[in-house]
This record gives sequence, C-alpha cells and structure tokens, in this order.
Amino acid sequence: GSPFDPGSAQSEGAGLLPRFLHEVFEAHRRELPQRTKPRYSVEFYEVYNEQIRDLLAAASSESSCKVHVHPKHGVRVEGLTMSVVSSLQETNELLNFGSQMRAVAATTLNARSSRSHAIFSFKFENVEDPGSHRESTVTFVDLAGREDHRSSHNKAAQFREMTFINMSLFHLAHLIQKLSDGQVDPGSLADFRNSKLTLLLSQALVGNSRTALVATVAPLQSLFEDSASTLSFAQSVKKIRTRPAVNNKTPTAVIKELEAEVRRLQEELGESRTSVVEREHELLAAEALIAHYRLSWEEAVLQSEQVGKLRSQLSKKLGLRDAEPRRCQALQPFFTKLVDDPSLQGCCNFFLDRELSRIGCDEQACSIALQGVGIRSQMCEVRCSADGVVRIELLPDDSSDGNAPRVLVNARCLKHADGPRVIEHGDCVVIGYAHGFRLLVPTKERLMEAGTTDPRAFARALLPSLDLASAVVEVSDETGGQFREVYSRLAPYLREFGARAPEGSIQSLLGTLQHVCPLVDEANLITSEVFGERGLSFELQALTDVLNFEGDLPELVVCAKVQSRMQPPQTQLQPVQQRSVANPAKAATERLGVSGSSASGPTLHVWPLEEFLARLSEIRELYQEGCEAQDGFTEVRKRLSTHPLLNPWQETSFADLKLLSEGIQNAPPSPAIIWFTRRLWSRSSVHIGQHPPRLPATEIFAP
Repeated sequence: GSPFDPGSAQSEGAGLLPRFLHEVFEAHRRELPQRTKPRYSVEFYEVYNEQIRDLLAAASSESSCKVHVHPKHGVRVEGLTMSVVSSLQETNELLNFGSQMRAVAATTLNARSSRSHAIFSFKFENVEDPGSHRESTVTFVDLAGREDHRSSHNKAAQFREMTFINMSLFHLAHLIQKLSDGQVDPGSLADFRNSKLTLLLSQALVGNSRTALVATVAPLQSLFEDSASTLSFAQSVKKIRTRPAVNNKTPTAVIKELEAEVRRLQEELGESRTSVVEREHELLAAEALIAHYRLSWEEAVLQSEQVGKLRSQLSKKLGLRDAEPRRCQALQPFFTKLVDDPSLQGCCNFFLDRELSRIGCDEQACSIALQGVGIRSQMCEVRCSADGVVRIELLPDDSSDGNAPRVLVNARCLKHADGPRVIEHGDCVVIGYAHGFRLLVPTKERLMEAGTTDPRAFARALLPSLDLASAVVEVSDETGGQFREVYSRLAPYLREFGARAPEGSIQSLLGTLQHVCPLVDEANLITSEVFGERGLSFELQALTDVLNFEGDLPELVVCAKVQSRMQPPQTQLQPVQQRSVANPAKAATERLGVSGSSASGPTLHVWPLEEFLARLSEIRELYQEGCEAQDGFTEVRKRLSTHPLLNPWQETSFADLKLLSEGIQNAPPSPAIIWFTRRLWSRSSVHIGQHPPRLPATEIFAP
C-alpha cells in the first residue's frame, strides 16, 4: 500500500508515515529535556500533471507554483500552507485530510484522478534557549507508479496523466543514473530542472540529507520487466552519496547570510551583460527563503489556526470522515459519497442529523452543498423521521428552462408528481451529472453484522459497490431533452423495425439511448457555461444504410453543430390516442409521444460514441479547471484559442498538424508537445489532407 495509508501505528494496515510519526513523538516524549520547546510543522502537497497543489489549503490552489532550491537551505515552494501541530493526533488529522483531498480535490466534481506524486514534509525545531536552535525536516515522497499504455488502456485525460507521470519518472531515473555515474556538476542544478519532481528531490539526492528508497516489486511473471527495471533503479540509487550536516543556525543568522547572498547576486547580475539563468534562479531562491524565515513562530501559529478553521468548514461541507469524529448509531441514517478511487470509498459521509436537509449549490440554504454540472441552488430535500425512515422530494424549479432538477433514485428520475419518496438502506441517489450517494441506515442487526461503528468500515462491509461508475451505468433517464429529441426521430424507424426484430435488440438500443443521452446533455450544459449560449452544441444521431433500411440497427454517433442564430422552437408534447400495440418499441414510442426537429446549424464534426466519450472526459477536466479558477472560464477560452490542439470541442485539421510540426522543429521537446503528438496520431478520425469546416475563433472562443 501507500506509505500514507492512515491508521494507528499498531494497526496492520498502517503505512510507513503513521508509524514514523508515532515513533518520533514517543521518542521526544521520553528523551527531550523539559526545558526544550519543540516546534512541529507540516506541509503536504502533490505534483499532478506538472502542477503543484497544496493538500492542506482550505480551497483549491492548483497552480504553477514556483519551486526554489537553495544549495544549503533546501527546497521552498511558494504559497504552501505551513500547518503548526503539537501532537501526534493533530499530525494524523492533517495526514488524513490531505490524503482524502489528494484524489477528491474535486470530490465536488468527481472529475479528477489520484494519479499524482504526493510529498509530505514534517519539520522539527528544537529551541532550548534564545541562542540555541536546531531543526530537521523529514520528507516522505509517494511516487505514482509507471504505467504501460498497452496494458492499462488509459484514454483521454487518463492518458494525459499517464504521460506526465511516465515523463517525470523518466527524468528522475535518467538523473539518478547520471548521479550514480558521476556525470552531474556538483555546483549546478541544471540537470534537476527537467521536471518539478526532480527539482523537489534535488536536496534528497545531492544536498544536506540522508535518503532511503523503498522499492516494491511484483511476483507476477507478466510484470517481470517492471520488476527488473525497479531493481535496476534501486541499484543506481545505492551508488549516490549525500553530505548530511547539522542545522544549528538560528533564523536570524540564516536571514543575514541570505541577505548578503542576495546583494552579491544582484551585483553579479548587474555587471553581467548576458542573462545568467542559474544566478537568477539562485537570487529568487534566496529571496523566497528570506520571506519564509522572517515569518515568526507566533505568526505561523496564528495563520495555522485560521487555516485550520477554514479547513474544518471545508471538511464538513465535503463530508470528509474526520471533519467531526462520528460513530454509527442505530437509526441514524447517513449518505456516503460514491467515488471511483477505492481508497476513498466510505470516507465522505453526510449524516442526516436534522429532520430536514436540503441538497444544492447554495451553501447558506443547503446542508449538503455540491458544485458541478447540473447542480442548481436547491435540488431536493431529504426528511428523516425519528424511526429512521428517510424520504426525498424534488424542490420547486428555480431555473428558466422549465426542466425539473436532475435527481435519480435507483437509476430512475424523480419527478414533482411523485411527491415525497421513501428511500431505504442501500438505495442510490444521483444528483446532477457528477454526484452519487448511497443511503445507509444503521440498525442494531446491521451494526452487529458489520462488527464496527466506524462509518467507513460500516459502508464497506454492507454495500457491494461504492463506486460512481457502476451507479452511472445503471442510470435510465428518459426525461432529458436529448433523449426526447432523438427518440422522436427514431420513432418511425423503431415502429417499422420492431415488428420484425427480436425484442432484445430494441431494448438494447433503448438502453444505449438512456445511457448516452444524459452524457450528451451534460456536454451541452458544460459547453453553454464555458462558451455561452452561442457556440457549439452536441446532438445524438442515428446512422443507417439507406439501401438496406430493413437490416441492422442504426449506429449512434454524436454530431458537433453550430447553434442556430434563431431561438430553437420548443419541443411540443403531443397527446397520443390509446390503442393496442404489437411490440415494446411501438409502446415506448406512443408512451413518450414526442415530435420535434433539430434547430441547430450545420454539422462540423461527426464522432462515434467512443470518440465522444474520450472528448467528454477532456471537456470535464477543462470545466473543472475553469471552476477552480473562478474567472468565468476566461483562461480556459484563452488557452483553447491560443492552442487549438488542446480543444476537445473541435476536430484537428491539417493546418493544426502543420503548426505543431513547425513548433516541434523550433522548440525543444516538452511533455505537452509529446502528449499532443500522441493524442493526434492515436485518433482514428484525423486524416491528413482532410479539412473539416471550422467555426471562426471569435464565434467560439470570444470571452
């Protein structure tokens, strides 16, 4: 498992880090003199797609954080939260919080993976008197494992994550090989600047440190090459020698030393007629360390307390399991959040403490606040009686489109006409397009069956599945606009084909429609939020052989179209006379009774379902980035306009390939360009010489 796996140090499943922290605090309790004033602080962050994200911040802080490296005083990352702790319990709470936030940074969006390198730093300062000062920092690094694209079959965003991970691991392995062979200049950090990971590990490899590597190998014959590569990597690491020294300078002495260094570097840069990149990096590192050491311990404690309060509020809003230590009680129902990461399943729990709980994006009015596609200010309300009976009901619609909030119970849409609906233990509730929950109702019998009162263990013991993917697959949504529109066009065909085709074929097609149409609706909602009402829209269509109309079922494809300048006509629901029907397809058609036509403009691209799903994954990631930036998607639109190859809303043209080729010739290789190239050639829909119609940039990308 991971070295960050939570648990008490004595438990079998605890990782290396909890065990280490327990030993440190126990040793200090026994051995430190009473006059000693120990100071402890923690930093926890991850490197995801070459971006650094603070895991202890009270809000999302993924950005291009600058990493500064000083040859004597180590690594400093700008903007990280330094959390002051005083006990093992407080340290473990921060470890658990960061571990949960690592993959659900966006548990509010469910659009992110835990494929990242995580770094946990624990700093200890020993202050016996004003003139005596010693400090030491222990850093644990959990490296994401290398993956083979041929065996993992990662697509779209997952392929991008894998590319960045493999690239950073390649640079690390190459650097370690050069260090073991003595090919790195001891006074230069140029070889470490190929990736954020190697820069962050520079002190562990050549600086003031003692470094240990824990390598894991698999006993499977199919993974023989990976195991051999890991052992070769470990053998190279053993050849590296570091130079540890005691850190006994006071912060005041360090600041004076750094200020003198800043003056010297400024003079050297002022006299130099050419840019000296290495000297500029040293100057920035010295200035960043001065700002860090000037922060007094009292100020650090105050800032840590303030961030801690905000972190508690965020934990409660996200339902993280350690926000408020809770235990399962009989007839005390709670929702557990469905996530695809197995390590986080059962961690996010929302207890129904109140008689009435509302769900929506309004943080003031809702006790369960969510963000994401299809989430309105108030979606539904949940009532819990004293005997443990839970009822859910849609709230009045507050949107301008006239559609009811999208709430599904056991894969079926909830309607206003249903009124309050009773939900039972194990039932699945889907809110919007990205949030899934399962209800748990602890009873004495269930508590005895689970053998625990811990909510996480209780949920894992009694529910067969806690992942969102399985809940989404089960969804049968016939209320969305896309389903009604597509079904209205397919109705005549299904009436004709249903009289001859096996019942299973028609039901399979209907099931595909029910699963895919909500995804198209989701893509249209994201597109309208990112680009406004004018721009692109997606439409599901069916392709069939006109010369063999009575043959196979149609193939479903997704078309990207230009939205019409005119207001599209509203789809009208026509009353249908009741009459007997001979097959299920005809019965379903008459039950819906839908007629209407597409009002969108010309078709730009036609994608098979697999291609659309891959693009939808990238669209979700861009939507998440825009939500976190809170700039009205301005930066996302600007980036897509500047780099059309990144745009999942449009097809790649020959002109884009030509621009990419020129960029590769004129610039050194980078992980981004390599990813672009692989992404282009891995798509079967890109044909050299084909020029699909393009929408003017001002039409789609105007802020």
